[in-house]
Amino acid sequence: MLFDDDQQIEVRHVISLAHHDVSIYSGGDETPEGELFIKKNAIKLSRRVGVKEPRVDNLEQPPYYLYSENCSDKEDFYFVLRNQETNPPIPLHYEVKDIITLVQRLHSSEEHLQTRWINALIGRVFLALYKTSEVENFVRAKITKKISRVKTPSFLSKIALRNIDMGEAAPVITNPRLKDLTVDGELVIEADVRYSGSFSLQVAATARIELGTRFKAREVNLLLAVVLKRVEGHVLIRLKQPPSKNSDSQVIFASFSSFRLQYLKNP
Repeated sequence: MLFDDDQQIEVRHVISLAHHDVSIYSGGDETPEGELFIKKNAIKLSRRVGVKEPRVDNLEQPPYYLYSENCSDKEDFYFVLRNQETNPPIPLHYEVKDIITLVQRLHSSEEHLQTRWINALIGRVFLALYKTSEVENFVRAKITKKISRVKTPSFLSKIALRNIDMGEAAPVITNPRLKDLTVDGELVIEADVRYSGSFSLQVAATARIELGTRFKAREVNLLLAVVLKRVEGHVLIRLKQPPSKNSDSQVIFASFSSFRLQYLKNP
């Protein structure tokens, strides 16, 4: 039902959701996910194909376009409308245990007191993205590019990145300090960084085994699984003075990186 105002006294129109498809209208162009609910876009209710409708002057009923100045309210209203469908979309949720781990970590000690807000922000954004294909594709492209630059022995070929698991948590920052900020614009900051999110990946390759002329060469498919369990250390970040746009970062590991390697033959 559409009302005249927020008091919802006078009903202006009644729309049956069973007869309409719900979508986001942005002028006909493909809309990036981050711009779905901006002010200029509208929630579009278009008459479902095959549904009979009363016509005025033999004209088809035009779609309804619902705008809102509040982007957050528009998003909530959109999902309320979609949830009324027979097969509503299933949202991508984070694991409950991961948000519980984040909350517990933020309140685990007094060293998190000054950085609790920034770690909460980083952790919450991570949980919003860590199961999405966009983040996986971004990380996959970066790692694939690194693999292509690595010099490999002649008996290895077809090296490819298989699966990526972003883990269950983001790095945690503690003890941030400003070391220097000069009038020239050079900035140096440092902090302690700790990670225990269990990031993992699998790399596949083909090994050609040759044991001399008396034996036939054989190709073996290999799969290397790597799980990063824990890493912590001290990070130093330096932003150089203009006109340079480069930044230097130096990580001094105070604790040995803990990881697990799993070698699988014939994947």
